[in-house]
Amino acid sequence: MLVFIKNIDKRFLFAIFLSLFASKSNSQAPSFNNSYQTYAQLPREIAYLHLNKTTLIKGEDLGFTAYISDKASKRLSHATRNLYCLITDKNDSVIKQQLLKVDNGIASGTMAIDSLLTSGYYTVKAYTNYMCNFREHNHFAQQIRVIDPERESVVKFQKRGTKPDVQLLPEGGHLVSGIPNVMGVIVKDSLGFGIGHVVGELKNDTNETVAVFRVNHLGIGRFLMMPKLGESYHIEIAQKDNLFKIPVKAAEPKGINLKLTDTKGQIALEFKANNATYESIKDDTYTLAIHNGHEIESVPITFSKGRKPIKVFNKKALFTGINIFTLFDQGNRPLLERLYFNYEGIDIQTSEAESKATQAKDTATVTLLYKNIDTSKFNNFSVSVLPADTKSYGAHHNIVSQAYLQPYVRGYIEDAQYYFTDIDKKKQYDLDNLLLTQGWSAYSWDDIFNDPPKLEYSFDRGISIKVVAEKQKDQKFWVHPINDSAPEFLTFSKEEKGGIITEKYPLKGNSIKVSKVQNAGHLISADVKLAYYPNTIISINEDFLELDPKEYNIVQQPITQVKRFGNSLLSNTQRLDEVVVYGKKETERETKIKRIVQGKVDFFSEGRNKYPTFLSYIQARGFPSKNGRIFNAISQKPPAFYINDNRVRSYDDQLLNLYHLPLNEFDYVITNRTKMEFPHFGDTETVQGFVKIYLRDPRSVTIKDIRKRSTKFMPPIAFELEKTFYKPKYPSYHDDFFQEYGVIDWLPENHLNEKGELQIAFPNLEQETVKLFIEGITNKGKLISEIINVKLFKK
Repeated sequence: MLVFIKNIDKRFLFAIFLSLFASKSNSQAPSFNNSYQTYAQLPREIAYLHLNKTTLIKGEDLGFTAYISDKASKRLSHATRNLYCLITDKNDSVIKQQLLKVDNGIASGTMAIDSLLTSGYYTVKAYTNYMCNFREHNHFAQQIRVIDPERESVVKFQKRGTKPDVQLLPEGGHLVSGIPNVMGVIVKDSLGFGIGHVVGELKNDTNETVAVFRVNHLGIGRFLMMPKLGESYHIEIAQKDNLFKIPVKAAEPKGINLKLTDTKGQIALEFKANNATYESIKDDTYTLAIHNGHEIESVPITFSKGRKPIKVFNKKALFTGINIFTLFDQGNRPLLERLYFNYEGIDIQTSEAESKATQAKDTATVTLLYKNIDTSKFNNFSVSVLPADTKSYGAHHNIVSQAYLQPYVRGYIEDAQYYFTDIDKKKQYDLDNLLLTQGWSAYSWDDIFNDPPKLEYSFDRGISIKVVAEKQKDQKFWVHPINDSAPEFLTFSKEEKGGIITEKYPLKGNSIKVSKVQNAGHLISADVKLAYYPNTIISINEDFLELDPKEYNIVQQPITQVKRFGNSLLSNTQRLDEVVVYGKKETERETKIKRIVQGKVDFFSEGRNKYPTFLSYIQARGFPSKNGRIFNAISQKPPAFYINDNRVRSYDDQLLNLYHLPLNEFDYVITNRTKMEFPHFGDTETVQGFVKIYLRDPRSVTIKDIRKRSTKFMPPIAFELEKTFYKPKYPSYHDDFFQEYGVIDWLPENHLNEKGELQIAFPNLEQETVKLFIEGITNKGKLISEIINVKLFKK
């Protein structure tokens, strides 16, 4: 990725007041721009996790979809294939961690809220190895709350201290005496949340009221003051019958400040120097830099003909999203900084106003229409389906705020998605107040000039495995299939001790098997050692704390324990009794099998095998493979598997080792892609079709035999198995507890049909209205974020 320093005439339209020159700044500029290019030349990725909710009951699953995008273009990233997801406790100790495979910039997974977690607050983090190269906040972090019914009887408010935490930040970073200053103000509680609608007064040392202000619902506001040199000031806030006095830092005797004014289609930056400063700087040329972390512009600022130079910028010529304005003196020392968010060009996709809802006996289906998305290109939507009155979804960020706002500021932003939902002038003004109070951006100018990022962490694409032979001689090795990858043959000469295979995706719990190939082609166990990269999940540095979920509510009813659905198996079926027959009796046997089984039967006698391997055959039968597992193409879920009438998991070693065997090892295979119910211990289990495999000689591919002919290795880290999101069972789907904290469904990966429709199906729990929390992205970087109430039926 290149950083371009563009001609200012192409990017900016500005008016010049008083003594502003049209030329670029002096000879300092090349050094300034070169430093920035060096700092920004490495591309950045950002991570966003859409969580199904943020308050969870022990026994539930936390479901999530990860979106990994390029920070500059906002498009899905195809560079990284490994994503690290963690749950940490209040001491930052890792409670759970997963390695997920990223495809097309998307990954999804689940984490069970089980016995490893108890009542309390935890942080969910997601990042790539490559993100560790940078100090900017490009990773994802969100606190969740876990409620253990055995420890809590009701959901209670957290206690907050009565003393407000008041922070005052002058616009640009300096409070200068003798000139007007815009002051940003934040009023927070003891937990770091804004205290809304507080009224405060600014008073001088004679207790005279100088200014009055009122903060918004997030505790953020601004006021204007002109401090006098040597005079002290304080803020007074009345809160719950208490009067709090907060001192204001003394104004500086010399200095420059700035004021940003947002008007229709333009913004103006006004710089002011007080009388004590003007004479010493009137002949100097300063530089105003405007950047967004990727590109940079610079224009000159001079005070030679006045104390208040003004620069006016057309919004269409600014960067879309964040613009960071920094004023530098002649020695390239940063003096002032102001962040501004430009909404021009922000394209948030939402559905049409009317949604369609239909119901069957057990399933409700909702159809949403999106008109401005190219359905021929990749897109993904994740949907959390919750009761209409839910209080369990308290995420601070949506996909838009995580892409356009959080990575550019130093602090964590409360309810950041507010600024990108139903955008209007008030929300734009509120966001500008927020940025006024943020001070300096996430980009440190000391780092830009002196310590640019170094490429110490690569884009991870699977796991690389180095096979090291113990003996130096001519020899061959066979690395058995790892998931759905082909086997690897490695040949070492006497001078070589090892070879490397790359981009492997071993699944958790599965071993890597290596065999030595003898001269006659037979396989025996291998005398080798394996080394892996990566071989651990590294931690990522954080320099600030995350806020708790934004919802705090109380439930009068006792907390309900929830139950998980178990992993039931299909009822056992017996293989047909077989006898050895020849000639016509073989045909009779095939006819008999075909007559009594449910599904399509393929026999693999000599000369009837048109597919080279079992994997190529089963894919042709409508069961494609993904991430090492075979799926039913209709339901996109794994079918039930049997090998010689024994039920095996879809990621079982015994099944995986069949993938690349020739079909002459098989007797016959029965396939059925129909969803069906099977009896199981007095209950039933729904399966997504089945695949029943019968081998000619079961002994030739048993696990015991594989172990004899290979050496088994367990990698230190492996990719998470793709798991079904389990919806807990609740005693009631109509009481207040379920309405406020229950789960209906989590749908992590959904795509538009060719008509631009998003069709989602979920259990019909007889809810009058449900709430859909939708996040998504297209391959062109269009972002989707909306919260929709859908009426299913009238009571």
